[in-house]
Amino acid sequence: MESSADLVLLVTGLAIGIINSLAGAAGLLGLIALEEVVGLGTADANRSLRPSALGIGLGGMWGFSRAGRRIPSRAWIYGLAALPGAVAGTLFAIALPVLVYRLALLGVISVVLVQQLRPGTGELTTAPDRLPTWVSLLLFFLVGLHMGFVQVGTGLVAIAALTRVMSRDLVAVNSAKMAIELVSSATSTAMLAAGGHINWPVALPLALGAGLGSFLASRWSVRKGHGAVRMVVIGICGSVLAWLGWQALAD
Repeated sequence: MESSADLVLLVTGLAIGIINSLAGAAGLLGLIALEEVVGLGTADANRSLRPSALGIGLGGMWGFSRAGRRIPSRAWIYGLAALPGAVAGTLFAIALPVLVYRLALLGVISVVLVQQLRPGTGELTTAPDRLPTWVSLLLFFLVGLHMGFVQVGTGLVAIAALTRVMSRDLVAVNSAKMAIELVSSATSTAMLAAGGHINWPVALPLALGAGLGSFLASRWSVRKGHGAVRMVVIGICGSVLAWLGWQALAD
């Protein structure tokens, strides 16, 4: 049973890495696997997803680099702005109930879907907004807060923020996203691990699969370009909203 569960987690991690490198919210697959296959509660499953986020950041950074896409230095500044948010969010993940978690996820996915469906979003000639520096840094503090608390949907939150301040090109955005993913997930993982809140035997197979999936997807996105990645983002947002609606009805 253990070997079959590890295989399921590894394959699930691969899917998480592929989807999260292109868009986000695939952590839902991890939650389902950890709850249904392993038997963890939602809170414990949420915390044990953090190493997979770290794997996504590492695998994606390597994949984009191999495909000739360097992470811009400005993205690391935004990653540092996300760090205190990740600390606060991790503390929330330990203390707050599951209902708050679901409401936060619902709000974030709705905002990203509306953003990607707006007229002109598919046009790369549209310049990003020129926000004051403090507003940009606040945006990424909130990205880190989401990463530390919810984990699921962090990629979509980062896409929403980076599209506002850096580029409309989702390939460039996804490469920059890896810096935020790395800083936030490393912080959150370290905090949760120090407190003994991560179930490592199940977290590691997920993380290994996620790192490989992110590496493969990052290279694919560079080849296919913005249009293909945008379709993936819209499809993922719609699927997550449908899943959340089904969960609400089931409850």
